[in-house]
Amino acid sequence: MFINKFTTGLIAGSILGAAGLAVMGNDKKTRRRIMKDGRKIMAKANDLVQDITDIVK
Repeated sequence: MFINKFTTGLIAGSILGAAGLAVMGNDKKTRRRIMKDGRKIMAKANDLVQDITDIVK
């Protein structure tokens, strides 16, 4: 099934917005922990994408 870029962006933005609202409802310590974990996950995902693009080339 093909989803165009606009729809994909709309869905991703909605998910990020909902996650942002959920994070803001927590106390400061929990927010810091969530942000720290999120940075680690994003770094791992970035490494994975780079590895995949290197393999495909």
